[in-house]
Amino acid sequence: MPDEIPLLLNEPTGCGLAIVFHKAGDRHRHDVSRSEGGGSILLRSRDTGTAWPSSPPLQQLVRQVRNGHALILGLGTAGTSHWSASFETIEEGATVEVQVACRLGGPASWLGTTYELVGDSVCGEHNPRGIAIDFDGRRLWISPGKGTKAAYDRATRRIAITPDDVSTDMPRTIQWQYRIACQA
Repeated sequence: MPDEIPLLLNEPTGCGLAIVFHKAGDRHRHDVSRSEGGGSILLRSRDTGTAWPSSPPLQQLVRQVRNGHALILGLGTAGTSHWSASFETIEEGATVEVQVACRLGGPASWLGTTYELVGDSVCGEHNPRGIAIDFDGRRLWISPGKGTKAAYDRATRRIAITPDDVSTDMPRTIQWQYRIACQA
């Protein structure tokens, strides 16, 4: 598998976005970036920590096409737990739906996906329906799905997407989901 794996959004709005996975040590992090004009990065996933990383520790990626939609599947482990994730283009390629699951091997100190705003990206709005990132007169939306919440920390310029389910019953699988879309 190459060191860089893109998932292009074919949105009718002309925003020209891509989610690009990069190999970093034994894991893959991902950026949400422009697919045109030099590919400037808007958001970067953070993967810090060992047993409870700030984003899923994806170590294996597979690219597939399902029902005409581009799809990247990821698997990884950290500590005594393991993660799976899917990134799938939907709505005629205009949106990426992200679904993540973690099979807990013990009580979690953190579960979720963390993004850091990069460059001139600005958080234009954040509310329970989602977080808007403004760039070049356009807007990128991150919308949490069922059983998921999203929060923006202005001081660190970070977005945390976390599951509502924080049960301590073990063993247990916890899931969260969100969508990434663009408006012109």
